[in-house]
Amino acid sequence: MAANPTAKDYDGEKVSQRICSHMNEDHAVTVYAMAKQRLDLKKNWKLSNAILKKVTVDGCSIQAVVCNGETLCQLREVFYPFQPALSCGLKSLEVRKRLIQIHNCACGPQWHWLVTRFSSAIILAITVVIGYGTLILELDELDQVIVSVKEHGFPTIPILSEFFDESADFTLAQVVRWSFWLLVVVHTVEASYAAYCCKQQLKLNAVPVMKWFILILLVGFPIFQDLQLLLKKNKEHHATKKNRN
Repeated sequence: MAANPTAKDYDGEKVSQRICSHMNEDHAVTVYAMAKQRLDLKKNWKLSNAILKKVTVDGCSIQAVVCNGETLCQLREVFYPFQPALSCGLKSLEVRKRLIQIHNCACGPQWHWLVTRFSSAIILAITVVIGYGTLILELDELDQVIVSVKEHGFPTIPILSEFFDESADFTLAQVVRWSFWLLVVVHTVEASYAAYCCKQQLKLNAVPVMKWFILILLVGFPIFQDLQLLLKKNKEHHATKKNRN
């Protein structure tokens, strides 16, 4: 037979409710990011919303809404564990510090995205190749490499081959170099804007901000779109909160 709830149990429930209310009201993007990190979504399914329901010394219970399109949605229960479990209970400052740590972790990117995501891996490979040709090889060496690639039957774009013939004022090797520096400029602007948004809107500390900056600098939009989703959710929540007030 189950034991009767004690005053300590009721007290713990009140603290949990207070934490949940605060997180859902003021830090909804953190709860969203926590759920997104723990969910294993099938193809075409996306996380729509997440609400923190309960906090214990072991972790956070989250109710997530996942949707396939606009009409097919379902509720999913998600548990985000504290690792390790809280040692001083919910009333201590430990829970606040742990939630701040989780905020910076859940709202930050992962290094493995560079190689586990196809689009990121392709852009990273292209950047490395043209970066090597620009920074390491001399212009005539890069020309020789391009000629060698053509001779060995690698696919080429006919219109480019005709446009950059020997009579042109500039060569395909020069275009490769221009493309690299254009990529550097675009990605630097993109990464700088991302770092600014992370600091000002998501209130992340230096480590996740730097990770976002480096990853976006390397591959650009395939990583930046993940940050855009968090920024969008954060903006939507603050707009809803403002309308309620």
